[in-house]
Amino acid sequence: MNAGRILILEDDDNARSALAELLRDAGYEISAAATKGAAVFALGAFHPDVILANVGAKAAEGFELALVVSLLPHPPAVAFMSAEPAERFIHASKAAAKATWVEKPIDLPTLLATLDRLAHRG
Repeated sequence: MNAGRILILEDDDNARSALAELLRDAGYEISAAATKGAAVFALGAFHPDVILANVGAKAAEGFELALVVSLLPHPPAVAFMSAEPAERFIHASKAAAKATWVEKPIDLPTLLATLDRLAHRG
């Protein structure tokens, strides 16, 4: 069963690998990228239902990727994940104000419910 296609943007190698493995085990097809450039490249070949993008003090690439995605004719859903409270980013990005947020440390049942909702929207 395919639960959906998720593109993960996470700069931390261990976190990216662990998250990809957990989501594969849950039935998702996964493409994972460490940089915005790699994620943009993956968009064309992978066609995700959802982009799960890390944001934080050093990870503004998640917001930049969301901006690129917003220009697509049929953009995938975007969810940001961060250990920082979402309120910290709301004024920094229009995408942040409208986004779905996943708090770190990640609660797997909550993440899976969020991804299921976003992957099957519409």
